[in-house]
Amino acid sequence: MNILLVDDNINVLESLQRGIDYRQLGIEKVYTASDSASAREILEKISIQILLTDIEMPGGSGIELLRWVNEKDMGVVTLFCTSYADFNYARKAVELHCFDYYLKPVAFDRLSEILKKAVDQVTEQNRTREYFKYGQYWLDNQKNRKDSFWRYLLFRVLEPDSEELQEILAREQTGYLPGERFDLWLFSFSHDAGTFFKMTATMREFVFQNICEEILGQERLLPESILWYEEDMAVGITRGGSTKEQLSRIAATLIRAGKTYLKCDVNIFCADNMELSRMRSGLNRLEAIQRENQERSVFLLEREYQKKELPPREPGIRKWEPLILAGNAEEFSGHLKLYLTTLEENKQISGDVMKAMELDFMQMVYHRLNEKQVEAHRVFCTDEYEYLRSRCIRSKEFFLRYVRYVLEITEQAVQAIEASETIADRLRLFMESHFSEDITRDRLAEVAYLNPDYMSRLFKKETGQSFNDYLLEIRMKKAAQLLAHSEESIYRIAQCVGYDNFSYFSRLFKNYSGLSPKEYRNSKIKNEPM
Repeated sequence: MNILLVDDNINVLESLQRGIDYRQLGIEKVYTASDSASAREILEKISIQILLTDIEMPGGSGIELLRWVNEKDMGVVTLFCTSYADFNYARKAVELHCFDYYLKPVAFDRLSEILKKAVDQVTEQNRTREYFKYGQYWLDNQKNRKDSFWRYLLFRVLEPDSEELQEILAREQTGYLPGERFDLWLFSFSHDAGTFFKMTATMREFVFQNICEEILGQERLLPESILWYEEDMAVGITRGGSTKEQLSRIAATLIRAGKTYLKCDVNIFCADNMELSRMRSGLNRLEAIQRENQERSVFLLEREYQKKELPPREPGIRKWEPLILAGNAEEFSGHLKLYLTTLEENKQISGDVMKAMELDFMQMVYHRLNEKQVEAHRVFCTDEYEYLRSRCIRSKEFFLRYVRYVLEITEQAVQAIEASETIADRLRLFMESHFSEDITRDRLAEVAYLNPDYMSRLFKKETGQSFNDYLLEIRMKKAAQLLAHSEESIYRIAQCVGYDNFSYFSRLFKNYSGLSPKEYRNSKIKNEPM
């Protein structure tokens, strides 16, 4: 425990240091300051538990110092020791929660009693702080245990049997019993909304958690857990036993809150009064219902839901294929958007419908790529493609975004093949720009969007050389230029043209020029005009 003594009178400071047995009081270190500014510096750098300060000091009063300490929430027990018995000082001291107020001249026995009470106060504050910390830790830990339990239960592959469930409950210590029932909520959020998805993921979770707690609290419920497992989907768990009317009322309030505060459509799907052992399959059913329904701001109760029939196949969908084969992405997207909007207006759009359309669409795209000898995996092997493909059946907006992206990268690959320069020209330019890098046949095939074997045959047919021979020629010419016109070491030149193995480079260069790199450099130096 540390104390800080503050007084502008050096004699008073010395007497305060010498006149009190601080160690007997439990105070280990005594710090001093002659003004408020010096006191602040010490308080910011050192952990001080008790502050004994004069009131009237040049450069800032003790009252101002205490006000600053309170603003910083330092939890320091503060005592005033002053020569002025002024009621205004006493009133301000009380307002600022000063622990005690002592008038000079100092009577050390009396001051020791006051300091002993201050030490007891610090000890009590520390004890309270520890209790709160451990209490908060227990509460936080309990919440973490519950979140861990629900994440394990809901996102595992198989549902646990009764014996395994008992083991999980005993391990996680959530306080749940095997026979308890819960309501399971699935929330999905429209991705075309502005406010909600401009937030960071952490902020979205925090905001939605608070909204759920407030709205459920109005119904005397609290969420056992709110878990996000996609950027636009969350699952919630509440105690079972709610009526259908209560669940509908909660959902309606959450949907309104989404529109009002998040500027976002919230779709809510609920499986009510579920046994613990059936929660995993319940989430599977809710996810299936969510995929089948693309309406906005909807609440559906799992036990009342009836699967939708697929709408009749659009007769003109195969007529769109020529648009894709011709690279007319804009017209195709227009037809598709109109068709999806019609389905949406007739409440016939669903994840199953969009999945069927996605398969037909990609079949048309593969046809276009195959015609141009472009390998599909070289075009679609991107993180953005995987992200959009995994979400394309969630909403009309996501599906259209996915289609536009596929058409865009498909057209880029096709245009690269159909560019005015030949494939060999493109590969030659690439090798001339990247000769110092590790260029393999597979890497060149990616540049050309072609099968490696087909690419190799095409390059040799157009140039009369294999790409390895052409790359070697580029590198040796560059090495010869550097040997003749630079002072770089031969080892460094080897690295500059793509060879880490010096001996291998020297052997290749001698095969190319008839001279070793050193002989070649010396010959050029001799032939230079004086």
